[in-house]
Amino acid sequence: MTSFIQNAEIIRLQAENSRLLAEREPLVRQASENAAAADRYKAISINLLIVLRETAAALADSTAEVSRLRAGATPEMRLAADKARSAHLCDIDANDQIGALNAALDAALEVRLNP
Repeated sequence: MTSFIQNAEIIRLQAENSRLLAEREPLVRQASENAAAADRYKAISINLLIVLRETAAALADSTAEVSRLRAGATPEMRLAADKARSAHLCDIDANDQIGALNAALDAALEVRLNP
């Protein structure tokens, strides 16, 4: 009789184990999807940072060029330099938008990883 009770307990425990494994599977899948999403957000953030750095370097180069041109420029050349600087100020606005997007992505990632 003890053997019968032990076998019944083993079967019950195996069924419980199977149920727990079945419950665990969606959680493991979700964790894997979350990790993949985090990797994508990280890659996007890195790419955005690279673009921002390149844009900042280009802006610095352009600003230096504008300053150099202004030093010995005619009024017409100064006007052209002002127009060039205005175009680069638009780039700064775009950089601000990219920074805001990056912050939004970070916030979304944080919420996704720590609900």
